[in-house]
Amino acid sequence: MLVRIKYSKLGDISYISHLDIIKLMERIVRRTGLKLSYSEGFNPHPKTAFSPALQLGVQSHCEYLDMEFDEAVEEDLLIQKLNEKTVEGINFIEAKILTDKVDSLVAFITHSRYEIAVDEEDENKISKIISAINKINNTNEMLLTKKTKKGNIKEYNVKEYIGTIDLERKSDGLSIFVDICSGSVKSINPKKIIELVESLEDLSGIEYDLIKLETYHIDEDTGKKSNIM
Repeated sequence: MLVRIKYSKLGDISYISHLDIIKLMERIVRRTGLKLSYSEGFNPHPKTAFSPALQLGVQSHCEYLDMEFDEAVEEDLLIQKLNEKTVEGINFIEAKILTDKVDSLVAFITHSRYEIAVDEEDENKISKIISAINKINNTNEMLLTKKTKKGNIKEYNVKEYIGTIDLERKSDGLSIFVDICSGSVKSINPKKIIELVESLEDLSGIEYDLIKLETYHIDEDTGKKSNIM
């Protein structure tokens, strides 16, 4: 039985590596008493597949993994069992039994929505951040450079990787909301948004938290948005 599971990763556990998260998930499942399916061969391993790895320190309300079990289990009961054996910072939200063939998580995911929670009370600095965001929103082209796998420097238009940026003032700072490309073919690091803001307004040392709010698929031909579950 193949199951797709949605979970959140919040707080200090966001500083644990992706490899350690994989091992942790396997331990949590073993604690439930449920039996994972294993690959065949000399070195069998659990049949699991995860959504693309997050950078250390990035929190998320929408991580996914596909797990294959040797036994049938109800979706709600599976979530209950996992949450009974989970650790602080990991909360299992939803499970869906996959009866039809689906694309892998890495292949299907194309976009993500992030909140960049800026911890700043200096009104002058906040005004500069807002000014930079307005500059980004009001242009069709904004060039950045990146190093290719071959070590070459390449220019790219960051606007092709991000959507319109929304702002929300809060008592302790400012929240920036942005949809970005996050697929296997086309992606951008959400931290680039802050780097761009700092460069546009000659700022440095902006303190912020990154929280992934949503992950989804956009059809390249039709523009149709599809959820992961």
